[in-house]
Amino acid sequence: CLGIAAGVSARLPRPGIWLVTVKRVMAALMAGSGVYFMTKAVYLFL
Repeated sequence: CLGIAAGVSARLPRPGIWLVTVKRVMAALMAGSGVYFMTKAVYLFL
């Protein structure tokens, strides 16, 4: 799986920007899921 991603990123003209975009998407997903679970826990405690 990592090999395929490395091969695809190596073929792209700017792999650095590609990695930054992937990291931003992953961070946004993690933040969204974190907020979701936090609100769910708050509702459970209330």
